[in-house]
Amino acid sequence: MKVNELYPSKWLKADDMEEGEKRVVTIKDVTVEEFEQKGGKREDKPVVEFYEVKPMVLNKTNASIIAQLYGNDTDDWSGKKITLFTMEVDSFGDIVTAIRVKNQVPKDGAGAGSTSGSNNGHAPQRDGTGLTAQGMAAIWAELQREGAAVGMPIKDLPDGGISLEKFQDWQVKARERINMATPVVVAPAPMVTATTTDASPFDDYDDSDPFADS
Repeated sequence: MKVNELYPSKWLKADDMEEGEKRVVTIKDVTVEEFEQKGGKREDKPVVEFYEVKPMVLNKTNASIIAQLYGNDTDDWSGKKITLFTMEVDSFGDIVTAIRVKNQVPKDGAGAGSTSGSNNGHAPQRDGTGLTAQGMAAIWAELQREGAAVGMPIKDLPDGGISLEKFQDWQVKARERINMATPVVVAPAPMVTATTTDASPFDDYDDSDPFADS
């Protein structure tokens, strides 16, 4: 028996998932819950509820990714599907395992209330497989603006571009650094998306740190 089974949490945690597991879930609702912080301070945080599993506290990184897939209004997320997976992340100097939302709509992932064959004006998809090159550039520009606002400079994407996989890795790192530099929890900023049908992702680029030399 796992320790997390001995002391179950009300909220979905990384320990609730198997290593390497990718779990497709359907969003039921997004609400706000009050949490007690260290020192007794209380703070409101967004929570996303699912039909298949227990609810998950929604951090800015995951909220921004869902917004790219289904729009910035959380009311539009109900009935939509997302893929959850775990990865190691840097949390205030400690390496921890966290749940992340995959930046890709699952197959048949539009969920209830979607319009077949349309992305409804949200993040551009190539048959649901990911962002176009222009979409990546627009999202990165938005992250750079957010980083500048909190004193966390983020360098430009390389001239030769980067692969979709590398972009997603950079995006997670950038969002986490911005979150650490932000003293208060705020709603995720609107994500700029592209409507281009360009199907060519950036060429692969061998660089792993969006903050190097910045």
